[in-house]
Amino acid sequence: MKAVILCGGLGTRIRDANEALPKPMLPIGGMPIVWHIMKMYSRHGIKEFVLCVGYKSWLFKEFFLNYHAMNSDLTIRLGQRDGVTVHGLPAEQDWVVTLADTGVDTSTTGRVASVRKYVEGDDQFLLTYGDAVSESRHRRRHPDAPAERKR
Repeated sequence: MKAVILCGGLGTRIRDANEALPKPMLPIGGMPIVWHIMKMYSRHGIKEFVLCVGYKSWLFKEFFLNYHAMNSDLTIRLGQRDGVTVHGLPAEQDWVVTLADTGVDTSTTGRVASVRKYVEGDDQFLLTYGDAVSESRHRRRHPDAPAERKR
């Protein structure tokens, strides 16, 4: 099962506070809001994501393209082609992230329609906004989710 995350809006309500980043890329504890949303889904067994990007889409692409380098130790051999060794893998190594550029002025329904090709083979998919962080206990769990720890 995949989670589709809407990340393409202009973020006009928060523009006064932050002009530089789209809302889903605003950091909480050093990581973007959208990463926290993905982390929560991951805890429930959902590890495939389709991000509907638009406004400042390059920031999302930059973040995920550089994810390993920014979250691991590196050894760099200057002057060598492919001279980078990444030490260790982030816990999120099993995530699959599709960044679908759905346009800047596209409506919510237009964004969902434009990523249809990425979820067509699935019976169901999950959909959420990229700037809404919350966690709740669900009675039904995805079959691939790890067993819940007792407190």
